[in-house]
Amino acid sequence: MTIQNANLTMNASFLETTYATERTWVNTVLEACLSDYWAVQTHKNTALQVTLPELETLWQALKHATVLGGKRIRPLLALETYRAFYPEQSAERCFETMKGVCCALELIHAQSLVFDDLPCMDDDDLRRGQPTVHKAFDEATAVLVGDALACMSFGCLIRYSPKTIASTILLQCVQELSDISSLQGLVNGQYADMVSEGKPCTPERLSYIHANKTGALLAFSLRAGALVAEASPKALSIISTLGSVLGELFQVVDDYLDVSVSTSQLGKTAGKDLVQEKATYVSVHGLEATKRQVNSLSQQGNLLLKALKTEVATVEVSRLEALVTFLQTRAY
Repeated sequence: MTIQNANLTMNASFLETTYATERTWVNTVLEACLSDYWAVQTHKNTALQVTLPELETLWQALKHATVLGGKRIRPLLALETYRAFYPEQSAERCFETMKGVCCALELIHAQSLVFDDLPCMDDDDLRRGQPTVHKAFDEATAVLVGDALACMSFGCLIRYSPKTIASTILLQCVQELSDISSLQGLVNGQYADMVSEGKPCTPERLSYIHANKTGALLAFSLRAGALVAEASPKALSIISTLGSVLGELFQVVDDYLDVSVSTSQLGKTAGKDLVQEKATYVSVHGLEATKRQVNSLSQQGNLLLKALKTEVATVEVSRLEALVTFLQTRAY
């Protein structure tokens, strides 16, 4: 499938219809993760809710950060990458294999959003159509929520992954997730974004920000699916490149949407990048070049999927192609 133009108006109901079931599964495992941690706490001290009733606020804040809204793109990309290698398996069976990875990805993503929205970072009041965690609760609670989510992600990756996944693969997933959620991804990407505000930004600097702040976790989502599927080194290389392309595509579209749609559509404050003088694809390259880049990246993604199909004849890429189309044409 080759996208002929950068039409950024795809039906917003794509995820709500095509992936309604899978997104429900992700929400269920996120809620189970939070409930399991809460159950351990109350089991250790049955009088906890009497002696420290304030802890209930912390759990509500954790739920606020994780289960209220969200596209669940990263878990879906991980699931569909794995599923592409096992097209004969049901979606539910594939999710049972991938649910630990899916949970971990969403917890890390939620943590990054909680921190990104803090007053000392991007200072936003709205996320996923809801008040941000520091607005719904307070800044200290938001910081602790982010700390908890980051640490919980690694435990959930192991806890909810089936024993059929080799321990060496799980360890590799843990190592790579640790790297990209810290100094080989989210942290240095966020820092580069922060120190670049209000300054002239070169294309090279912008690429670094995009590749780390947004691209690294999204790219790992596909790579994790391929790792669990035990893809060949060549197939894994193609998937890794695809992940990098889609990570950039996601952020470039975000930059476009920030200046082209309303706050109600985005679920977060529109036009904020311009106000804060953020380094974005639009500010560095201009609006028309941004549209062309969206189209180019989408085409690159589909060419990589064709290359994967050539490398692994049994792989089924149609659902990944549909996700590439959504990432190009989404309106929120």
